[in-house]
Amino acid sequence: MYDIATIVDGVKYTIYFFATFSGHFHPFTPVDPLEFDEIHNSIKKYNKAVYYQGWYSETSEGPRLDRLVKYSLISQPYKGEFEYSTVPGVYYHRLEKVNGQWIVKGKIEPDVALKQKRYLRYVINNSSKLESTDHIYASIMYELIYTYNECGVLTNVNDDVFETPTKIPNL
Repeated sequence: MYDIATIVDGVKYTIYFFATFSGHFHPFTPVDPLEFDEIHNSIKKYNKAVYYQGWYSETSEGPRLDRLVKYSLISQPYKGEFEYSTVPGVYYHRLEKVNGQWIVKGKIEPDVALKQKRYLRYVINNSSKLESTDHIYASIMYELIYTYNECGVLTNVNDDVFETPTKIPNL
């Protein structure tokens, strides 16, 4: 399972990706772990995808879910010209708006792509041909932040819901 590590306010988190979660009480339990590239699976068919990030901190009792974030990815085929690899694989690049046009900038790793509001994702098939190019726009749909006391008991759930666009803004 693909994961990334990050440090926020001095706390080290390991972030895992999930298709959904279960439970009626907090903290919810993320289920159906995903590899990073699986996050984008429905983009080819629906031009959108939804996934969850589970943020875990390490405690003396083991990993603890501190944050559960639901993301929406909206995709539109990228029509601009750019230099691309011919080696089969999946690639990510930064996108930057220059003179009203979205321009492909430097290659980025998947963990960096996750921190971008917009990025280009393209796929080179086994015949070394460009299979797809997607301008991806990521937005948070909602976020649950769990607070625990020093004994590890859940004491608060902060939930934020965000407006989610139905199409890529400022395209």
